[in-house]
Amino acid sequence: MKLSYKIFTSFVLTFFISIILMIGILQFYASQNFTNYVNKKELENIDDLITGLKYYFKENNGWGILKDNSELFARIIEETLPSPHSDKHAKPLFHGNFSDRPPMPPPPYDFERSAPNSEEPWHKPPPEPSEMKNMFISRLALLDENQNKVVGNTYAVKETLFREIEENNKIIGYVGLKKMERLSHPIDSGFLRQQFKVYCIIGFGVLLLSAIVSFLLSRHLLSPVNKLTDGTRDISSLKFNTRIHVNTTDELGLLADDFNRMAETLEKSERMRKQWILDISHELRTPLSILKGEIEALKDGIRDLNENAIDSLYMETAHISKIIDDLHLLSLADSDTLFYRKDPTHPVLVLIATIDVFRERYKQCHISIEENIVPSQQTILKGDSDRLIQMYSNIIENVLRYTKAPGTLTVRQKITDGILEIYFEDSGPGVPEASLPRLFDRLYRVDPSRSRQKGGSGLGLSICKNIAEAHGGRITAENSKKGGLIIKIFLPINDK
Repeated sequence: MKLSYKIFTSFVLTFFISIILMIGILQFYASQNFTNYVNKKELENIDDLITGLKYYFKENNGWGILKDNSELFARIIEETLPSPHSDKHAKPLFHGNFSDRPPMPPPPYDFERSAPNSEEPWHKPPPEPSEMKNMFISRLALLDENQNKVVGNTYAVKETLFREIEENNKIIGYVGLKKMERLSHPIDSGFLRQQFKVYCIIGFGVLLLSAIVSFLLSRHLLSPVNKLTDGTRDISSLKFNTRIHVNTTDELGLLADDFNRMAETLEKSERMRKQWILDISHELRTPLSILKGEIEALKDGIRDLNENAIDSLYMETAHISKIIDDLHLLSLADSDTLFYRKDPTHPVLVLIATIDVFRERYKQCHISIEENIVPSQQTILKGDSDRLIQMYSNIIENVLRYTKAPGTLTVRQKITDGILEIYFEDSGPGVPEASLPRLFDRLYRVDPSRSRQKGGSGLGLSICKNIAEAHGGRITAENSKKGGLIIKIFLPINDK
């Protein structure tokens, strides 16, 4: 099942359940509130009954005769209940003692009217007391001023509505009306049914609208996902120039930005990989071509097999071996399998010892070494002394190879905030500013001053960068004011 269908179904199902619950809750509270309204309305529409009871109380000086006299109480209710032709604001009809009065005749409901399509008059008979009217009477009760029963059916207080009977600003009794739990009048029930129908129509409209919105929203939400899916397929097909454009700033937009950065990194890595293969093949081709040419010259008798020829062959094979060893070292570093010992090491003492190894060669090449180094047994770090020697040797070897004679190499140190800073500054030539950021890239050379004719493989500074980072430090390069190059090494130490 597609994700868009899942999102659409989830939204619609959530709205459907919410609407069903909303309709049920609205119908329940509408029924409850409307029933309460009808109950209160009934209690407000017994003004004539209140007037009649006040008249009875005044004529009989109390409720005595009415005590438990259900028939008399029913007569009073019957005579005071409003009829279709009665005037609610008419004067009370009560005169004399209710107990001595005969039953009042029913109101004149009879009337004559021509029946439809007939010349004979149509006589509507007077209605008998309806069941609903009897039910209403059965719900009424009379209580005295202390809310004690006088006559009628009494119910629990929470089931009864009370209306006070006052005479001269004094409460003389109460009329109690039992609350209806359910509406029985057809008009009232019809009103609730009509309300339920309206709720259903509104709910259906909301559900239809939510379905449309859910469909459009699911498409909008999944548009970036679909683009990411297509982009992932392109990346898996090695199309690293793929980019995704999403006009949103939410999590999907951030994911698209991360995808683009990943694709850019992969594209750069692929480009570097291809360049790496080209550089390696070119780097190995030169000494192999020389070696092959010399061997062919020896084979054809063009060149004599003597000590000079053997030394030349040895130098070319040594150069190839050096390139292969450096490549192997970098491959181990890339795969995190290059072994480093983490022993307490004195990097300054290691540097002094490394410089001593090169002093004679520097002297022969007419390059002097100026040192501003203070040996300290307290300046230590956890590292591999052999790798540090390799890093220092590569830098000193580069200076020896590319510095013009007569020249100078200045080596100095300082400690700043627990960081040992070592500077190698030569007298030149320098490096173009545009080449400085790439100076530590593998097989990168600066022509012509750093050309292959000098014998370098272009891997030395890349190895130095890896060794410095493995010790928690870093290495940088910049041009000096003297016209040469400054190599800076930063190593974290424990200066205690």
